[in-house]
Amino acid sequence: MKWLWFIGLLVFVSPIKPLALKATSTINLINPDTVDWQAGQLVSTEPIAVKVDTTYTFTLPEQGGGTLSILQAGTTVFEEDIAGVDQCVEFKTPDNRLLLSCTFETVHHELTFALSGGAWDQWHAHNPDLDHLQLEIGETFTSYVPYQPVRLPVFQGSGTLTLSYREALSIDTIITTYISAYDEIDGEVGDNITVLSDAYTGHESTVGDYEVMLSVTDESDNEATFALTITVEDDEPPIIDGPSFIAVDVNDALTLTEIIEKHFDFYDEYDGEIEAYDIIVDHYRGFENALGTNTVLIGIKDRANNQTQHHFEIHVKDYEAPIITGPDAVTFTMSEGLDEARLLSKFSVHDNHTPQAALTLKVEANWQSLIETDHAGTVELSLSDASGNTTTHPVYITYLDDIAPVLDGPTVFELSYQDAFSLSDILATLIISDNVDDLTKADVALLDSTFEPGVIGAYQKTLQLIDNAGNVATHTITINVIDDVPPVFNFHPRIQVCASQKLSKSELFAFVNTLDDVQKFGPKSMQLIKNEYTDHHTQAGHYEMVIKLSDDTGATKTLSAWVDVNEQPSEANHLLRGFLILSALISVLMAGLLMKHRSVKKTL
Repeated sequence: MKWLWFIGLLVFVSPIKPLALKATSTINLINPDTVDWQAGQLVSTEPIAVKVDTTYTFTLPEQGGGTLSILQAGTTVFEEDIAGVDQCVEFKTPDNRLLLSCTFETVHHELTFALSGGAWDQWHAHNPDLDHLQLEIGETFTSYVPYQPVRLPVFQGSGTLTLSYREALSIDTIITTYISAYDEIDGEVGDNITVLSDAYTGHESTVGDYEVMLSVTDESDNEATFALTITVEDDEPPIIDGPSFIAVDVNDALTLTEIIEKHFDFYDEYDGEIEAYDIIVDHYRGFENALGTNTVLIGIKDRANNQTQHHFEIHVKDYEAPIITGPDAVTFTMSEGLDEARLLSKFSVHDNHTPQAALTLKVEANWQSLIETDHAGTVELSLSDASGNTTTHPVYITYLDDIAPVLDGPTVFELSYQDAFSLSDILATLIISDNVDDLTKADVALLDSTFEPGVIGAYQKTLQLIDNAGNVATHTITINVIDDVPPVFNFHPRIQVCASQKLSKSELFAFVNTLDDVQKFGPKSMQLIKNEYTDHHTQAGHYEMVIKLSDDTGATKTLSAWVDVNEQPSEANHLLRGFLILSALISVLMAGLLMKHRSVKKTL
């Protein structure tokens, strides 16, 4: 009969989906993948496996309202108005996060939950990983751990549990999480499970197979044993530590092995360093000296046969800059101008990979403006190859002024022999300019001063203008000294006049016409060039009068006469005045007859 009791004592595997544990052994049973916002509620879409009649703690962020409902077997076993905080504890974490912790007892091996109202839809949208939403065994919140799904254990025969060495679960955690015992009479008797033998403890992180013998008794002290084989395996792939893009210098011609050894490390967190690797795809070999991008795929294995592959690209690049060969200084003249083609023609270019035809030598923008302003300066030439390598070459450019200034104007001048030579009068007629300097007429020099004033003839003079660059301009002029003064009578008649009598112009003209030389000239008009008499006719003295006579042809002669003014009239004065009046009348009469004669002649 006792044997029958052993048969009635059953051991089975719980369907709970556990997490890898931290040092606190806290396991969060809420899987974000099985929680969704549905019909106005944040709900678990799949049942969560739990132990029956066990205390659990549900922790959630305080969102300012809503209701938490726990359902088991279709019945609400816990419901709390979050805003009221009647059955839950509100507290702050060390990082000042406000949480709500609710404790309840299970009545079934599965449960679901629902969060309704409040702002849980917005919270879920911003926290898809369900940050600080946790369901754990116990009467109080321990610490938050994210849900970390692991591979479900597989039991075969007497029972085999496969774990990753990373989980390092204690035997107690394994029993609590994975093992349940049930008796037909007593029901759940999992709390009575004890460890009879344990080859696992102490090797939680060591790969291997370990046997653990468990025992459980019912209320009648009937005992059953369970052989559990725990397999600790390395299921983590090895690590390839290296870049996905590698640039190499084409001039180095590195082999693929050299590149891998330089840039990559291979190791496994359980096995340690891995030396062997496989080259799965190699598009680099044979193109070490060709510019371009090549694909390589490598792979490694650890002792557990976990594999990792890594794809990377090798960019074969030219890092050597092109070469500019040419002078460090160049001189231009203003007559030829700042021609860019002429400047670049003084230089040659070369690159180790880019063809000559693809190389373009450039000069910095606006270089002509710089040089034209300062007449000298440093400009920079630049050259880039197909790989983007750039070299520069500074050139000092001197811009010489070789253009003579402008000195232009009349070339022939006439000068009366009576006038003095005046350079300023000649300069006033000249046009002066320069392409660079601000020259004035003061900068004009007379090269020779050979000139004889008053001597009639032709004289050549050379004017010279020099700018600040030493450019010379000359202008040759011819000065013709001419006789433009009419002849002058070489006699000086004297006229006696009384101070009380003023000599009129007509009386003077009549007197002059009585002179033999004047009659020969035949003047028709008279002009007083100099007249000292008129303003002094009441004062005794001797006064000069210069008279300019003109005939019908426009010819002129000059006569100088002296007027003697006496205090008392004399008989000679009376006779002279009578003679002058008579002469004037005769002159007028003769002039009238002459005009009439000319009029008649013209009519004929």
